[in-house]
Amino acid sequence: MVSGCGVVVSPDESRLRVFTAGDASLVDLGLTDAGAPVDATPPPPDASREDIAADLGDDAPADAAAPHDLGPMDDASDVPVGADVPAADGAVTCATGLTACGPACFDLGSDLRHCGSCDRACAESEVCLGGNCQCAAGLSMCGARCVNPLIDPAHCGSCNSACPAGRVCAAGRCACPSGTLESTRGRCVAIQVDPENCGRLGHQCDNDEACVAGVCVCRPGLTLAGTRCVDTQSDHNHCGRVNNRCGDTMACVAGACTGRGACRSPLTLCGADCVDRSRDPLNCGDCGDACGRTDVCIGGSCRTTRPETTCLTCPCAACSADRQLCCASPSAGGFPLCVDASRCP
Repeated sequence: MVSGCGVVVSPDESRLRVFTAGDASLVDLGLTDAGAPVDATPPPPDASREDIAADLGDDAPADAAAPHDLGPMDDASDVPVGADVPAADGAVTCATGLTACGPACFDLGSDLRHCGSCDRACAESEVCLGGNCQCAAGLSMCGARCVNPLIDPAHCGSCNSACPAGRVCAAGRCACPSGTLESTRGRCVAIQVDPENCGRLGHQCDNDEACVAGVCVCRPGLTLAGTRCVDTQSDHNHCGRVNNRCGDTMACVAGACTGRGACRSPLTLCGADCVDRSRDPLNCGDCGDACGRTDVCIGGSCRTTRPETTCLTCPCAACSADRQLCCASPSAGGFPLCVDASRCP
């Protein structure tokens, strides 16, 4: 035997074999005759490599644990991609029934932000049904917005029916606000505070009375004495309290009987009483000049007032329309008071 690596040809010279030193085994390389038929099924690649490595000795890979041929890698496109998972090109693959709008998937048939298309959003009062923006249940489309015809004063009962100023829409009909009634003149009056319609339509309070909670009572600052309302701060016969009469030579000043000489500005002696004619509704501007039931005394003049039912706070457009001042008044029953003056009482 020859040492080293050699080639041995079989006697019939039809097969070629390779051997190495120290290894008596031979590696059969197959037929050498070019005309010999070729095996239609080639040996597995991994098997031939292992045989050769074993026969070559020192030429074999140093790492015996190195992985062998794993075969061709699967194409990345064969890996399944789930819904909302960005593909290799950055696009989003959505589940069935969803559409990609930017980096996320949406149901264009029902999504309020993307109704019918990615760039169409429904209004707050709308819903998305079948890809179309529609008014929510109980609402109607009037122009370009959805309204509730049962309570909307601009579209009360129908799109073209607007309530007059001062009216509210209740159950689809224009009506006076809560706490008010419609007068024979077609106005909404606050029967809880209106001295001309106190408690009911047409019930008038006296000039020295005001309407409070639907009842005629003495004006603020006045006290009931029998059947009259008096000012106990200035009334000679009811000074400080009812039926406390001052002497003939005395006057009632700030609820106390004093000498008449104590009646000084801004007070004025009216009979036996010291009064402030700049604000006294029973002696407004002059002794004995009483203001009417709907008036207040401001700066010595009786000024017309009315509780305005079309507003809840000042400023109030209804007051401005009548060139009146809007004033907040506790006696107005929660409504502002329109005053025909340059200042509030």
